[in-house]
Formats: sequence, structure tokens, C-alpha cells
Amino acid sequence: MISFSIWLTLEKESRSKYREMTQSMSKRLEAPIFETHCTLYGHLKMDIEIMKLLVHDLAENHNQFSVNVKKLKTGYSYFKSLYVSVAKNEILNQLNNSCKNKFSGSRRYG
Repeated sequence: MISFSIWLTLEKESRSKYREMTQSMSKRLEAPIFETHCTLYGHLKMDIEIMKLLVHDLAENHNQFSVNVKKLKTGYSYFKSLYVSVAKNEILNQLNNSCKNKFSGSRRYG
């Protein structure tokens, strides 16, 4: 079974700005090019249709919100070769806790 992650995406204006920045930095650092996002919860192994229903339920109960960017960072992991560090806030914590409640039995590592 395929492993999935739940991403939060940026609003249109920020998405365009960060896309240009991440593409430029990815090329310079020889890192994978990716769509800028915030991984809310990952390593989920479950039926995609069930996951869609649960994610839709999460999204329906939250509005767009802002986070503060701490800094642009690089790492050694494929999934963190280039990333933006954001400050946690109450909404991110609520969403993460909701994911823990809904998906904890489907989270797999390895």
C-alpha cells in the first residue's frame, strides 16, 4: 500500500513567490524540486478514498490561516533537503492533534 502525507498549501500569491525561490534553491543545491507546502501529517498507509473523506472533514472545519516563517533550512534527508521552518501556532497544533486522533492507527514508518 502507498504511503501518503497530508499537506497544507500556500495561498496563491505566496505559492508563486515560494515556488520561484524553491526552484532556484533546489537547482543550486541539487535538491529535488517540489511544490512548497507544510506537511501536517505523514507516513499514512490507508485507503485513499477513506483518507479523502477524513481530510475533507478536517478542511471543512478550518479556515485559511497564517504562520510565521522562521527561516529557510537545508537538511540531509530526501524529504528535508530544502525546507522552510515555520513557527507552530494554535491552529497548526489543533490540526495536528486532529490528525493524531483520526490517523494514529494508519501511521507507519519504515
